[in-house]
Amino acid sequence: MVRLVALILLAAGSLAAQAIDGTALLIRIRQHVRESIVDVPNYTCLETMDRTTTGPKGHEEFRERLRVEVLVADHKELFAWPGSTDFADADFGNSMVDWIDAGAIGTGNFWTDLHNVFVASGTSVSYAGLAGVDKSLYRFDFHVPSLSSRYILSIAGKTATTAYSGSFWVDRNSLDLVRLDTRAEDIPPDLDCREESTSATYGRVSLGGKERLLASASELEIVDRNSYRSHNAVVFTGCRHYGAVSSLSFDDRPASSTTREGARKELKLPADVTLALKMDGPITMEESAAGDEIVAVLDKPVKSGDILLAKGTRVLGRIRRLERYSRARQFGSPGAVTMVALEFYAVDSREGLIRFKARLTGPVAMATERISRLRGPEFTTGEEGLDIVDDGASSGVGRFRVPGKNLRLARGFRTLWKTE
Repeated sequence: MVRLVALILLAAGSLAAQAIDGTALLIRIRQHVRESIVDVPNYTCLETMDRTTTGPKGHEEFRERLRVEVLVADHKELFAWPGSTDFADADFGNSMVDWIDAGAIGTGNFWTDLHNVFVASGTSVSYAGLAGVDKSLYRFDFHVPSLSSRYILSIAGKTATTAYSGSFWVDRNSLDLVRLDTRAEDIPPDLDCREESTSATYGRVSLGGKERLLASASELEIVDRNSYRSHNAVVFTGCRHYGAVSSLSFDDRPASSTTREGARKELKLPADVTLALKMDGPITMEESAAGDEIVAVLDKPVKSGDILLAKGTRVLGRIRRLERYSRARQFGSPGAVTMVALEFYAVDSREGLIRFKARLTGPVAMATERISRLRGPEFTTGEEGLDIVDDGASSGVGRFRVPGKNLRLARGFRTLWKTE
């Protein structure tokens, strides 16, 4: 009996030693997170999004990869195309939603979510115990009522502010935030959304001479009333202090014309100039993304007034759309279709950047001519040339469809454009 009682007392003492004052711990964690986010300098990260939509039976119906530059400045998240300094708010000056047809997209991973949970007073938080395989994490659950919420859902043009709940996990040793999960609650019935959830992971990055807590990845999922599931997986890379220096950046390419010393003139191509372009590198669904900078070269010389451009002159552009529809009946195709949109906007000449806006005009193959002879064996659409959806006469962004799931536009892929 004595030994048995001794064992029980030992066990009780061990449990008492593990007891945690959740309130005191939360105060320490909040202070720790605040110190990391209150005086963060302006910074940018490259944001790569993989966006998919799956049907009620689990079949993938839509896929897109998109890359943007996100700028966190004065507690706001602003966005621009990679290599650009023309930052705007989340709707890209209303141009972003114009060419995103499907899928989920969200903001708030950097500062907003952290501020709402760890700084704002309207959030109720409770300690939920130890977590992780080796019990190395503290878990807390939280809830934000609709009156205190800034959690905004926008579905098919309708917008609502909802209450939300979630959990976060903190490293026991460093008190660093490891993960933050949220889910919308009390979603209005007139909003075509049955479920919405977000999960973000965090890590330390050196900014302004100090280690800062930043988002490293996130996942957003929205399920509509018909059980269609939209998923957005995001990875943040290359985070760095932001300085307002305007430049054109083409990584891993010769730093020739766009980085020459001295001031450069900006010219403009007149209207009705035909540009025959050949891609300087491939575009694939696996490696490329909407937002990527691209380079083509002139396949034929151009002479217009005083402007003379030799064959092989570099032309700067960007992928503006890269979407795969697995069942593209809306495009008149029973099988998979990839939507590609390209924009070319400047010739990189010796005299300087020559700006232009152009519409996509082809090429168009003759009925008896194999399209593969025009573009190489890696791209085949039949015998009728590019299936142009929008020539870009008003926008400068030419869109065309390519049948099949495994898109690969080979190096040397040819397109024809006419300046406006």
